[in-house]
This record gives sequence, structure tokens and C-alpha cells, in this order.
Amino acid sequence: MAKTNLQKKRQEAKLSQSQRAKKAGISVRTLQHYEVGYHDIRKAAVETVLAIAEALECDIKEII
Repeated sequence: MAKTNLQKKRQEAKLSQSQRAKKAGISVRTLQHYEVGYHDIRKAAVETVLAIAEALECDIKEII
């Protein structure tokens, strides 16, 4: 399965899913679902996408 932009950005940051999920204030399961494409991050709440982008220290456009 191809990596999502979200997964690539997290791996570039060299951090675990749990570290990034905690920093974004979301569950690890939610982050995993976005990373593997089980849930479409483009349909997520703006606040959630913004929190993930801030946790990854990147622009929203880089993860959607």
C-alpha cells in the first residue's frame, strides 16, 4: 500500500504515531486511520487537520 502524505511527513519527523497523536490531541487510532487512508483526512474537521499539521510542524497542504 502506498504511503499517504501524512504518513510520509510523520516519518520524516522521525517520531512515532503515539508521539504525534499526543501532540495533536487525537487518539493513536485516529491518526492511524488517517495515515492508512481508512478515513479521508480531507473530510476531517478543520481543527483536527490543523492540530495534526501543527504537531508535524508543516502546512496543512502537505498532509492532505
